[in-house]
Amino acid sequence: MIHCLGLDWRLWRDVIPELSEQYRLIAYDLHGHGYASNSPKIESIQQLVDDLVRLMDELNLKSARIAGHSLGGRVAQQMALRHPERVTSLALVCTMARTARQAMQSRADEAERQGMTSQVAPSLLRWLTPEVVAENPWYVRYARARVIRSLAPNWAAAWRALAQFDVLEELQAISVPTNVIAAEKDLTASPEEYMRPIADRIPGAKLSLIPGAPHLAPLVKPHEVATLLAH
Repeated sequence: MIHCLGLDWRLWRDVIPELSEQYRLIAYDLHGHGYASNSPKIESIQQLVDDLVRLMDELNLKSARIAGHSLGGRVAQQMALRHPERVTSLALVCTMARTARQAMQSRADEAERQGMTSQVAPSLLRWLTPEVVAENPWYVRYARARVIRSLAPNWAAAWRALAQFDVLEELQAISVPTNVIAAEKDLTASPEEYMRPIADRIPGAKLSLIPGAPHLAPLVKPHEVATLLAH
């Protein structure tokens, strides 16, 4: 279970209990995030794929079902393309295969110039709806805290790695069962613009839509996400 940019494994906190009786679940912190925040800056998504391969080797896992959200979904796609023998199925949640480069670069530049407090409001309003942010449940407080505590160099490096990412025309090489999971109110990876092209290119992929869910669907709609991951 691979989390998004800026957060950590707790993105999946409320999804995990619904799946733990059926599966062995491994949720970890990406390079530059959470407990791995002191690791060197990344330069590409491939570095995160290499980390995943090493993690699976350490755990003696020859293969696994891979679920990735947003940045984690990019890692999952590249993992399936570069190491197909290690992946038995994919769940790609609120993610992209081709990135809006200028927007990614701008977020990196702004964090370096203005600091992480400048990233809090725009991030929360991309990831969630204004109504949810106003209600301020635990996951809004959690996301806010993770952004504020992020190290600007790590944050900027991750956005620049995303800016380079483009595997859209390679996706037809993925042959494992794939569920492309979109969120109806996602302002970051809109279902029609970004998610449907992924499902259209991966042979046999299924496109699922979670009604009313924003970008951080695993936090806001954990039951719906868990149900889709289970199947």
